[in-house]
Order: sequence, then C-alpha cells, then structure tokens
Amino acid sequence: MAVALGSKRVLLLRNHGALVVGPSVAAAYLDVYQLERACMYQLLATAGGGQMQLISEPVAAAIAQWARDGSGTKHFDGMRRWIREIEPDYTS
Repeated sequence: MAVALGSKRVLLLRNHGALVVGPSVAAAYLDVYQLERACMYQLLATAGGGQMQLISEPVAAAIAQWARDGSGTKHFDGMRRWIREIEPDYTS
C-alpha cells in the first residue's frame, strides 16, 4: 500500500474504503471529512440527472494549496473544543 500511496495522502482501496495519512491527526481528519463531503455532494448532484461541471483549474489548485498548508486544521481544533464542552471527560 505504501508503494501505491507514494507521495499522496489518500489511497482509495477497492471494496475497503479510503486509507488517509497526514502529518497530524488533524490533517488526516480534514482529508477524510472533505473526501466524504465531496463524494456526498457528487452523488446528490448526479442523482438529479443534471450535467456535472468541472471546477476550474485555478480554483482546484487554490483549494489543494489550502489543504496542504494546514489552514483547515482550525476546523479540527473547533471540533475538539466542541467535544470538550459536551464531554467533560474527554482528554486531548
């Protein structure tokens, strides 16, 4: 699997799901969350029978850079704060 993964962070395994790696739990969580959302929205969009439109290259590149530079870890930090509020026994 390591050879197939190479320098990528996500490997889709047929009949098994996704293998996601990252420099931190927050980064890996964000990749899994965004992958799940992208799949969900694609299924919802295609279910309506409409034509799919590709995201432009500049927008796709900007989103990829945002994910690579760790900007999304704020989302993970927010989830941790929320868990601490509703589950006082949670330890980080």
